[in-house]
Amino acid sequence: MGVGPLIAWRRASLENLQRNFLWPVAIGLTRRRCSGCSASAPSSRWSPWPSRCSWASTIGVDLVRATRARRAMGERALPALGGLLLRHNRRYGGFVVHLAILVVAVGVTGSQAWSVHTETTLKRGEQTELGGYRIRFDGLRESQESNHGKVTGTFTVVNGRAAGAVLEPAKKFYPQEQSPIAYVDYRLGLVDDIYLVLGDFARDGTSATVKFQVNRMVRGSGSAASC
Repeated sequence: MGVGPLIAWRRASLENLQRNFLWPVAIGLTRRRCSGCSASAPSSRWSPWPSRCSWASTIGVDLVRATRARRAMGERALPALGGLLLRHNRRYGGFVVHLAILVVAVGVTGSQAWSVHTETTLKRGEQTELGGYRIRFDGLRESQESNHGKVTGTFTVVNGRAAGAVLEPAKKFYPQEQSPIAYVDYRLGLVDDIYLVLGDFARDGTSATVKFQVNRMVRGSGSAASC
């Protein structure tokens, strides 16, 4: 998708390829080299990023080159850019669609590569940490709804971007069901999403097992693509 918009139909040539893709390929290779130097994550997590960088760079290089051409005719930078987008709205509208697909691809890659989860048992007042977030188990409460009973756990995020947020995952017990139904509580953020699922628990409310998951880059990439 990064190649098609820059190469005119039946006009591909070695010179054309070199002129349009020298810088994007160089940026992608540089990104790959920097990724290989990172010790914070396995190399498999970084492997898709060079192609994503090259893909985005093709759009940037084309836009910069076209704007510079209009400036050479005497226009100032912003009018040149605005005139370029208005006059060639189909071409750059297609670029916007391609960029949105790229943002979604980055979100999917990031969510798969950096999402983390764990399952642990906490006593009241104890904390667990995952993905830079620390949550505290504050207790359980039991309630009776119109057609089912419910046990709700109370957990507080004590640090990070969601500090102070209270999550209340629960289990619902229906008379006609043999197993309880889990209610997942979550906190959505621009960069991270936090999910909690209540597992087994002590009847007296002194301890509970919780599944804790942090998803990366899902909402932010979706919001950017929808814009």
